[in-house]
Amino acid sequence: MEIDHKVQPRYCVSGSEATSLNPIRLRSRTHLTTERTSCVPAGIRQALEAQIAAGKDNPLGRLTLGRILFSEDNFDGAIAHLSQALVLDPGMSAAYAALGKAYDRKGETERALDIFARGMVVAEKQGDLQAARQMEALHRRAQNSNG
Repeated sequence: MEIDHKVQPRYCVSGSEATSLNPIRLRSRTHLTTERTSCVPAGIRQALEAQIAAGKDNPLGRLTLGRILFSEDNFDGAIAHLSQALVLDPGMSAAYAALGKAYDRKGETERALDIFARGMVVAEKQGDLQAARQMEALHRRAQNSNG
């Protein structure tokens, strides 16, 4: 596989959440791996943090930062950004799913179950059946792992 060196430098994250990390379309990958990966353009985290610091807050930026922090196992940081995304846009189904995952990975299963349940209601009201089914599956998985 040839790597296009004209493409903006990227850093890659790996793991179970990597495929849902990046909300922007990417043209190439920088390396091969057996794990699912998604590459985020270098500097996007810093750019989003600077944008928020400048008072230009938005739910998509918060969602992206939350997913980046989640991929780094920084669950408290992810929860803070994902919660703020829901304050800015209470109808953002993706933020409910990501926030529930963060609480689940942090070990706060009851909070995760509550977030998934609320997210299912929001997604169904908006007609986002795919997101509702995803959260239903996440809810069931969290319930089963809780015993």
